[in-house]
Amino acid sequence: MSERVIKFRAKVIAKTPDPTGKYFRAKKGDWMFFALKDLLVESRLGRFPAIDWSTLGQFIGLPDKNGKEELYHKDIIKCSISQTQHYWGVIEWGEAGFVVKTFWFKSDRWAMQGGYELASSQILRFADVTDIEKLGTTYDNPELLKQGGGE
Repeated sequence: MSERVIKFRAKVIAKTPDPTGKYFRAKKGDWMFFALKDLLVESRLGRFPAIDWSTLGQFIGLPDKNGKEELYHKDIIKCSISQTQHYWGVIEWGEAGFVVKTFWFKSDRWAMQGGYELASSQILRFADVTDIEKLGTTYDNPELLKQGGGE
C-alpha cells in the first residue's frame, strides 16, 4: 500500500531570494506546490517564497477523472453520484475529511432544457462520487460559482 502524499498549494505574493534554486522562479500570483516539511524547514532558512495564507489548500490525495489534475481544497469540480445525477461543487474540509459542497445539480431523469439548476447545498462524500472533473479554483475562477452548469 502506498503512502498518502501530504502536500499543499498556495499563491505566491512575493518572490524570496532562493540561492538553492529549489523553488523555481516563482512570480507573484503563481501557484506554488510544496510539502509541509519544505514549508517548515525552508521558511526558517528564509528561502521560502512569501505566500498568501488565505489561498493555502491541501491536496486531497486524488486526481480528477483524467488523471492529469490533482484535486485540492477549494477546487471547483463537476462530479456524479449516479449515471443520472450530476453536480458542481467545491471541495471543502468536513468533520471527517474532504467533502464536496454542491451548488449546481442536474438530473437526466428530468426533462430539463439548458443544463444545471441551482441546488440547495448538499454535502457529498468522496466515497460516493465518480467522474470528478476539475473546473477551476474558487480563487482563480470565482465566476464559476455563479455561472454553474453553463454548458
